[in-house]
Amino acid sequence: MQFKNESFVVDLEEESGCRLSLRVKALPNAVQKAHKQAIKRINKEISIPGFRKGKAPDETVLKNYGNYVEKEWKELLVDEALRTAILLTKKYPLNKNSVEKPSINSCSLEEGAEIQLNYECYPEIPSIDFSKIQKPSLETTPVSEEEVHARLLEIQERHAEWEDYPAEKKIEPDDYVELTIESLDKEPPTTYVNKGRFGMKDKDMPKWLQKILLGQEVGSVEGFSEVNETASVETQAQFVPTKVRITIHSIKKILPPELNDAFAEKAGSPSLEALMQKIRDELQKIAENTLKTEQQQFLQKALLDSYPLVLPASLLTKEKQARLKEKLKEEAPGTAPPQELLDKVHEESSTALRLHFLYQQLVEQGGLSVSTEEVNQELIRLIYQHRLHEKSFQPEDIKRLTGIVSNELLNQKTKDYLLAQVLAA
Repeated sequence: MQFKNESFVVDLEEESGCRLSLRVKALPNAVQKAHKQAIKRINKEISIPGFRKGKAPDETVLKNYGNYVEKEWKELLVDEALRTAILLTKKYPLNKNSVEKPSINSCSLEEGAEIQLNYECYPEIPSIDFSKIQKPSLETTPVSEEEVHARLLEIQERHAEWEDYPAEKKIEPDDYVELTIESLDKEPPTTYVNKGRFGMKDKDMPKWLQKILLGQEVGSVEGFSEVNETASVETQAQFVPTKVRITIHSIKKILPPELNDAFAEKAGSPSLEALMQKIRDELQKIAENTLKTEQQQFLQKALLDSYPLVLPASLLTKEKQARLKEKLKEEAPGTAPPQELLDKVHEESSTALRLHFLYQQLVEQGGLSVSTEEVNQELIRLIYQHRLHEKSFQPEDIKRLTGIVSNELLNQKTKDYLLAQVLAA
């Protein structure tokens, strides 16, 4: 592709990884202008007997300081060639370090100059056309009375009283147990759970633990963890069984309170019906938030499918190196990563960077921003939610946490903006 104005002609060749090769022809008028500017600059910096500073004739400056003039001339010419090439092509360098050292192939006042430029450019990100992105599902899953009843039973369980069975009692499917679970793969053993209470029902306990415990009495038993049958193929392939010791401290019987208005009052509601309505409202809110999350995940993939950006090679390499380093933390030094892992890291890195640039475009299109007040409110919420106010923070910790919160808030605003625009398109 060729671009030109009255002083420069730029021949652009795009290479892989957002790399550009630009052959810039500076016409004689541009070369002569740069030469005059170079003489003027050098003239202001030197002192020649018989002349005031900056007032010596051009010929005298060239005669006495020709080498300095030529160096300044070519630097001015290269700077102007790069500036003009960027303006004409609209291809902006990724950063100041992405521009390689230019080379001047030829340079004369009569015939002009030819300059070779090479740099890695910022990726081209088109304006997002929301009408071309497939709309996600709009329906939430209705809250069933079975879900309401199950949540009610959870609340009932929290307010229940407990009674220990006799020590010789064997564990049955409807029982509750108090357990300590330790990993025996390392010495000393690692405690995963210390006197935790579990129900033997499917939703409360993994099946491998159920199999070990059913029929056991108070005491200790050893076994191996197993991967969940519903886990992904990848998870199942990477799973390594852990040898565990399970100490059964007690087998418990639940004595739940009666479901009535008195129970509801203990749970913070004026009546049992009001408590059930509160549960319905909470479950409905959860369903709506779940739908929103699913919609945003759907749109994230749709956005990536619609806009397959070409990424700067240096950024992709840096991202891959960081992710691979993190994944290999637990591996022995010098261990060669398998190709499957390298492929996975490449895919993850490419997806993350493409999404980063596309979200930047959405922020620009939507004029999105996060205010100081919004960041401060979220910081206060997180600090008290996680009891961080009980810890001492250094200024750099606050700065880092503020940056994380600000990015998360802007990221959420971007997702909300994308969803709203696609649904309205």
